[in-house]
Amino acid sequence: MRIFLKVLIVLFTSSALADCSFRKDVSVISLSGTTTVLFRHLGLLETLKGISVFNPIAEEEFKGKVYPGGIFLSHKTLDEFKNHYVFFDESRELEKIFRSKNLKTIEVFTRNQTPTETIHSALKQIIPLVEGCEKQTAKIESLRINLENKIMNSIPQKKNILFFLGEIKTTRLPEMVMANDGAVKWLREKGKISTYPSELAYVNWSSKIMQDLSHMTKIGIVDPARENKKELIGQNLFYPGSLVPGLSQLEAFAFLFAKLK
Repeated sequence: MRIFLKVLIVLFTSSALADCSFRKDVSVISLSGTTTVLFRHLGLLETLKGISVFNPIAEEEFKGKVYPGGIFLSHKTLDEFKNHYVFFDESRELEKIFRSKNLKTIEVFTRNQTPTETIHSALKQIIPLVEGCEKQTAKIESLRINLENKIMNSIPQKKNILFFLGEIKTTRLPEMVMANDGAVKWLREKGKISTYPSELAYVNWSSKIMQDLSHMTKIGIVDPARENKKELIGQNLFYPGSLVPGLSQLEAFAFLFAKLK
């Protein structure tokens, strides 16, 4: 009996002290900003074999390989992806390219999801590839809840607000608005904001509709990606990961609404 208890104690202690890590047979490249941010919070950023230049990771945070984003991947680069699991954001074009190379890919779907849905679905894709990460995933969930509560508390009354993709300049507005996706979708569902009237995630705004919304606060969202710039300058929010669905977007919106109080 004593021997059995000692074995249990050893197993429990080793499990509790185990570091979050990739499985021994797993090597990962993350081109998806959503998963790259989660890997950072899991403490696995430095273990990644590569990330995208568009991921919200400062240069000093990651010294590994940084790949160009989108469909502009050379044959040489695609050859480097072999024998790695490659996370990438939903894209028919990329999916076709990766399939033609028989790569081990994991497509990350985020469109029309709230931040909670995005975080949980992305973690479900990550968890089979890692081990000993229970403590870190619990911290991520705690951070998500804290950020959502912070945002809720920063909006005591419903706000009329428009979110544009890109910088608002003196002479023109960006052509597209975030109408029903990510943090905006979540805030709409919670009744915390009134925004551009569309069920589409992103939409090119109409001049006629915009005239009726002239009373609304306008915010341009600028994602500086690898540049560590976090500021609200005039009507423009500059925040790494502000346009990346999931945890970093929650962080950006918490920052924004704290400033808009």
